[in-house]
Amino acid sequence: MSTINWKIHLPGANKAVIEVPNRKYYYLPNQADDLQKSIVNEPSADLKYDQVKPIMEFFALSQHEIAELLEVDPSTLFRWGKNEKTIGKLRSKAMYELDEIIAKGVTLFGSEENFKKWLSSDNYSLGDRKPIDLIKDPFGLELVDGAIEAMGWGNLV
Repeated sequence: MSTINWKIHLPGANKAVIEVPNRKYYYLPNQADDLQKSIVNEPSADLKYDQVKPIMEFFALSQHEIAELLEVDPSTLFRWGKNEKTIGKLRSKAMYELDEIIAKGVTLFGSEENFKKWLSSDNYSLGDRKPIDLIKDPFGLELVDGAIEAMGWGNLV
């Protein structure tokens, strides 16, 4: 995996170099332009249900919560898993966005465990709501992503 080197220079101090993994996705393919190439070149760039299971397991979502997130009937999830079906382009896009949140969070917090603790904690900047509750909605997902981005730039939220 490639890394990005950040060079930090503070007045009166030596330069420090910090290595950060260059990883856009956590569970899904990590070539940044693989997704774009597959969507442009292949009309069926859908993810299979088995590919998104690790994402759902990371967030410890129940079958009902997964169905709600993907806006399908719970029985549809069973059929997708049983028949190795794809979940559709819009749902695949949502899974890539969730996986990107995982990659950012784990990188920022240093471990899955620390990131999961943050996800389960009330957050003032998110209206005293838990980020894990907000990720179940596309608009909430954007808020969580914004909070992670803000912390990445040094704004404690």
